[in-house]
Amino acid sequence: MNNAIPPHIAQSARNHFRECMRRADYIGAKKGNREALRNLVRYQFRSNMHETDPIKIQECKDAAVRGLFNHMFYEASNMSDPLSRWTGIHD
Repeated sequence: MNNAIPPHIAQSARNHFRECMRRADYIGAKKGNREALRNLVRYQFRSNMHETDPIKIQECKDAAVRGLFNHMFYEASNMSDPLSRWTGIHD
C-alpha cells in the first residue's frame, strides 16, 4: 500500500480483502467456481490498490462490506427456510 495511506485504513482494507477471499472460498467450494470467484475478488481489490483518497477507499470498503453482508443474509435465509434449500424457491 502507498505510504500516504494511514496505517489503520490500510489494515482495514487488508482485513476486508481476507474476509472476501474466505467468502469466495466458501461459496466457490459449494458452487464449483472457487478460482473464478477468488480471481474476481483479487481483480476488484487490485484495480483499486493505488487509490489514496480516503473517501474513495471508504466507498470501496463499504461496497465490500455490502457484498459480504448480502452473502451472509442469503445464507441465513437459506438456513431459516428448509424448503428453499431443496427447491430453490424463496418467498
